[in-house]
Amino acid sequence: MPDQLVLDTVRPVHKLPVSARCARYCLAMTIRILGPNDVRLFREIRLAGLANDPRSFGSNHERESAFDDDAWATRLASFAGRPGVVFASEDPAGATGIAGIGLAEDPSLAMLWGMWVRPEARRSGVAGQLVLSSLAWARDRSVGTVTLTVYPHNTGAIELYRSLGFASENLPDSDDITMTKRI
Repeated sequence: MPDQLVLDTVRPVHKLPVSARCARYCLAMTIRILGPNDVRLFREIRLAGLANDPRSFGSNHERESAFDDDAWATRLASFAGRPGVVFASEDPAGATGIAGIGLAEDPSLAMLWGMWVRPEARRSGVAGQLVLSSLAWARDRSVGTVTLTVYPHNTGAIELYRSLGFASENLPDSDDITMTKRI
C-alpha cells in the first residue's frame, strides 16, 4: 500500500540535516496518509493546532470544533472538492504533526495547507518530513509548483520552507506570505 507507508520506520526516506532532537522523533517516526478511519486522529491533531497556535491558521478552534464527522471525513478525502490528502507524522506516543496537500483548480499547481507540529516535536525533522512527503505526493501527480501561505510572525515555519527551496512572493495588501516551490 504505497499511501500507507511514506517513510521507512527505521530511517526517514528524505535526507535532511539531523538535529539532536531527531534521534528521539525521526527514528521512531512514520508518516502516512490519513484515511476514512482516521477522522478522530485528524480532528484531534487539527484542533490541537488551532488551540495551541491560533494565529497560524486561517480558521479557528471554535469554528472547526463544531464540524461533524462528515465534515472531517470530507476534508480527509479531498481538497476543496479536488484530489488531496492529509499526511500525519506519528511516533509510538501518537500523532506529532499534520500537513495537507491538494491540487488547485489548475492541476499543475498544488497547495500545502494546515501544516502543524506539536511543540515538543518541533525542530526535530518532523515538519521537514511532512513537507517532503507532501512534495512527493505532488510530484507523483505531475504538479509543477507547490504553493503555501504563512503568517510573517511564524519565523520557524518560514525558515523551514526556505531551507526546502520555497521562495517568498510578497503580495501587496496581504497579511500573509505566499511561498512557492517548483518541483
